[in-house]
Amino acid sequence: MAQDTQAKYVEFDDIAHCYTLMPDGKPLASVTTIMKSAGIMYFPQTPALERGMKFGNMVHKTCELADLGQLDEASLDPVLGAYLRAWRAFGADTGFRASEVEKTIWDASAGYAGTLDRLGVAPPARPWLIDIKTNHCPPWAGVQLAAYALALGLAYPVERFAVVLKSDGRYRLESFKDRSDFQVWRAALALHNYKRNQKGDVTQP
Repeated sequence: MAQDTQAKYVEFDDIAHCYTLMPDGKPLASVTTIMKSAGIMYFPQTPALERGMKFGNMVHKTCELADLGQLDEASLDPVLGAYLRAWRAFGADTGFRASEVEKTIWDASAGYAGTLDRLGVAPPARPWLIDIKTNHCPPWAGVQLAAYALALGLAYPVERFAVVLKSDGRYRLESFKDRSDFQVWRAALALHNYKRNQKGDVTQP
């Protein structure tokens, strides 16, 4: 496993969107920070995008609470309910069962961390790494999942998918089989570290 077994835990600051490896207080760059730094992930800051990201976070939270058995469905907004139906339809159609839900993972030696959406298995006992998307899937999703797979020490044996949930209660499953995604991630990490070191800051992610 790439994950540092000596570390007790990783703290996540949701406002600053940064991770800290405890108990030594070592900062870890987030996967999204690294991908943005390398120019792979780009979000134009527009009001429409901000609204879309907030709604996407609400869909994620709805699915998380449902998977954990903590969702009050009686008070659920019907709009969010449609996305939850799509998520449940994916599970029913594929037989996917999650073993990890919104799990923080990290690679201390590589200096990064992230939060995966789902890790689990689908028949016949195949490991699946899942990223939940709302309405569309960005082109960099495969690289993002490659970063998570490497942090878990899974790499190629794991199946990587994006489950794109739609407003009409349906979903689309996108598979990422290009192994070059792993090379792209390693290159992005190297570029991020180079740019950080060029600035003379070797302590912050």
